[in-house]
Amino acid sequence: MTEAAIEVRNLSFGDGQTPVLEEVNVTFPANRFSVLLGRNGSGKSTLFNIMAGLQKYKQGSVKLMGKEEATCPSRIAPVCWAFCRNFINRCFAFR
Repeated sequence: MTEAAIEVRNLSFGDGQTPVLEEVNVTFPANRFSVLLGRNGSGKSTLFNIMAGLQKYKQGSVKLMGKEEATCPSRIAPVCWAFCRNFINRCFAFR
């Protein structure tokens, strides 16, 4: 079984009355390259910001290397998590 680098369970987040993420469950395995694709406005950046500890969520859990994201000291969190936005000049047709 592959260890999870990042594990998100039953995550929900909303901006005021507007739900942005509802009961999201996703696992990013350790030592693997993962990609998250989606339409504009689908919550990808919000999910990354939550996983990086930049935004608080309403319910659920986020674990980095098996530890709750909230318990990772700010000086250690960058070791657990690195986020790099890459803009590519390709179009993906989502239907």
